[in-house]
Amino acid sequence: MLFDTIIKNVEIVDGTNEASYHADLAIKQDRIAKIGDLAGFEASKIIDGQGQVLSLVLLMFILTMIPMLFATQIACRKSVKA
Repeated sequence: MLFDTIIKNVEIVDGTNEASYHADLAIKQDRIAKIGDLAGFEASKIIDGQGQVLSLVLLMFILTMIPMLFATQIACRKSVKA
């Protein structure tokens, strides 16, 4: 399966008060598509997380809010030009 982005080699904190765990994370169409050992999977972009901590709560916020913020900014610019 081809993903948009794979972030390999990260320590995932999922916000459930459980212990963090080491895994890879795949993103497809601005959504978390798969978490686990993604060796053998392909992506347009592969990022080596170098063992850094990745918060799923923060990542979901970023994936949700950034596109909305850009859309709002573009809409505001169009209304100012009109």
